[in-house]
Amino acid sequence: MTKAVIFDIDGTLSERDSWLQLTGDLGGSVDEHSRIFKQLLEDRVSLSDAEGKLLKVWQATGNANRRSFQRIFESWPLREGSQELVEFLKEKGFIICIITGSMDLYAEAVSKKLDAPFYYFNAELIWDTEGNLIDFNYTKDQASKKLEQFQQFCREQNLNPEG
Repeated sequence: MTKAVIFDIDGTLSERDSWLQLTGDLGGSVDEHSRIFKQLLEDRVSLSDAEGKLLKVWQATGNANRRSFQRIFESWPLREGSQELVEFLKEKGFIICIITGSMDLYAEAVSKKLDAPFYYFNAELIWDTEGNLIDFNYTKDQASKKLEQFQQFCREQNLNPEG
């Protein structure tokens, strides 16, 4: 019987909160980012407005481009022991999957570091033809989205989540 282990990134494979860390590493205000997110959670701002405000924080740094994001994501270390754990699990025959509330580019960078072929993300970064960030789509209901991704992964890999 095939078995799988599904990992989250933020707080699991990594000790960081990728969203706040990214804002700081780009040179943006982490305090402003936190305020925007708090407003979103308290329904004082719509998802679309929160995305727009955060996009402006990132763009104001002059670093909101694909190259900067990739460099930042690739530079972040994983939690100590993560790579060894994933290698051990793969040697035992487990399929490794990542399901994260973070961004597509970060999920891709972590999956490459771990040689984990299956990953799902809950925020898509949108670039113009020059590689500048022009928008992003974030899923506010992380729990439902992650459950949907888990079920999709199980279907695609012919796994029984009950077993």
